[in-house]
Amino acid sequence: MYGDSKPATYDNAIENGPQSVSNSPFRSDCVSALNTLASAYISGEDNAAAFQCLQQAIEIGDEDMLKYVHSNLGGYLQNSGDMEGAAGTFLKSFWISVKSGKMDISTIVRRAILVSPVPSSVEDAVSTRKGFEDRVKDIVTLSKLSGVGWENDDSDLFRISNGMSKMSEIRQLPPFMGTLSEWTSGIQTPHFFLHYYGFHDRANQELVAQMYEYVCPSELFQLAPHLSDLQESERCLPYQSCVYSEMPAKTVRGKDAVQKLRIGFVSSHFGINEPHGLLLIDVIRRLPPDKFYSMAVGVGPISPSKDFVDALSGEYFAAGYSDSLARRILMSQKLDCLIFAEMQNEAILHFLGFQRFAPVQILVMGAPVSSGNPSIDYFVSGDRLEHPFRTHFSDKEEHYSEQVVLFEGQAISFPATRTQLVNTRPNNTALHKPSVDHFQMSDRLQNFGIPYQLQGKTLYMCFQNLYKLQPLFDYVLASVLHGDESGHIILQAALNDSRTKRFSNRLKQ
Repeated sequence: MYGDSKPATYDNAIENGPQSVSNSPFRSDCVSALNTLASAYISGEDNAAAFQCLQQAIEIGDEDMLKYVHSNLGGYLQNSGDMEGAAGTFLKSFWISVKSGKMDISTIVRRAILVSPVPSSVEDAVSTRKGFEDRVKDIVTLSKLSGVGWENDDSDLFRISNGMSKMSEIRQLPPFMGTLSEWTSGIQTPHFFLHYYGFHDRANQELVAQMYEYVCPSELFQLAPHLSDLQESERCLPYQSCVYSEMPAKTVRGKDAVQKLRIGFVSSHFGINEPHGLLLIDVIRRLPPDKFYSMAVGVGPISPSKDFVDALSGEYFAAGYSDSLARRILMSQKLDCLIFAEMQNEAILHFLGFQRFAPVQILVMGAPVSSGNPSIDYFVSGDRLEHPFRTHFSDKEEHYSEQVVLFEGQAISFPATRTQLVNTRPNNTALHKPSVDHFQMSDRLQNFGIPYQLQGKTLYMCFQNLYKLQPLFDYVLASVLHGDESGHIILQAALNDSRTKRFSNRLKQ
């Protein structure tokens, strides 16, 4: 989120924001302070207070003061489920920057990759995906050719039909090539929701990677110092040579090299109850300590569990929301292999993936979709999760840009521990006792908003985020209810009311 030019910490902004607004004699300072305060409120999940600050900033500010305000307001509207409002507001921010003579393309890129978390139907999912593809292609075209000769706005990137842009203005735009200098703070959120629409998205993933290769400057595409003497063909070694007994570390680090291979893990979801971290703990524990040195970098505010840190033979580094710090740490580690737990959830992780920190870089299935990124060499999946005859696919049908490595089963290893035994649960939960009669269960389920009227009914629970239930899954839910006339399906409402309403409306169609 944009403050003045950098994200604000919540505590500092809340403490200093109102004072700086009331004491400043200049409107531009007031606008900046309100915007910084709004950023802090958003990071603290106080959306109502954030919206009030942004509205006040717009009321008192001239247009040339409001670029960052509209950027944050667009993010707020996006998180609130107002995609139409977000698209228009991102465009306002973009055109303000153009008219100021300091073009900032971050918000036009955000407009391009904007999609609803919950599609309203299968048809809407298909249409949204096509619009996404067309808008990203338009950004690529603008990067290479500028706006000269722009023919139409069929992709609705500039929303000419809504009066948000004029053809004459578009045709005066300079090339976007290499101008996205603040890629993490500018983009803020990758196109996270698109891959839950239920399609094979390799083509779109590669297209997005191509877009960032055009719009980002060369500083993004860094090579770790210990790799500078390697030839391009040596930076991604054949899979067979990744076996530790056959891959001596000296090939990377020279005469003084330690014989252990250095393995790094990076994620924004190493938190105590986060599945991405839980998936990796047993993997890390099983690395022979005489052969491997393991370290990890955590992005974001959530600390990992003690079990995760103890599993590492090396250090755990907390980078917070500093992409430069995360980059410096990874550059300094002289890694032989770097494993990304995910690349779609958070902007820092997404853009770290464009850099080469190790000769071998691997993506595992924290977000089960190809990166489309040429800097990622391997994708680890399970043979039960892929098509049984996937090796017969043509290159055009291949779902991954990476070399896929298949483990047996689901390629998942959760720690064989339980944090809370059944007989230690509080008395007011339905699972307090291993065996409860139907009335007791129904009585306790009422605490979760499930009424007595469901007593004697069959309850089917699917406690998953609603945006992960793609439209085709609606037919599965309907089939369950058609097969069991006394059945009731219980789904977990989203924290965002607009997503719950959109999903509910979809089920009613």
